[in-house]
Amino acid sequence: MIMQCIVCLACILSVDSAVMSVDKVVATKSFETSNVVVVAALTQPICSHKEICAIKEKIQNAVLETGIGKRVIVSFDLDIYAKIKAEMTMEQKVKLIEILDSRQS
Repeated sequence: MIMQCIVCLACILSVDSAVMSVDKVVATKSFETSNVVVVAALTQPICSHKEICAIKEKIQNAVLETGIGKRVIVSFDLDIYAKIKAEMTMEQKVKLIEILDSRQS
């Protein structure tokens, strides 16, 4: 159990580091489940929808380049960012994923 937590923490630190390397990202929080990585990013002001899509794609690519091999959900929502905590339960994680999935539909 402890080893699994250490591996999980290392993955999240790797994801957060990769996301912070993306231009305009100033802060990030993330969590993962067995098949999904959720990244909430705070950015410098973004002016156009085209730029939002480009930065989201760069974040997704940066996460995928870490070799995590999971579906990546990116959010720029401050509320989602605020809800991501280190001690989240699986129920809380699933609920946030459901909220994000419903927004993409």
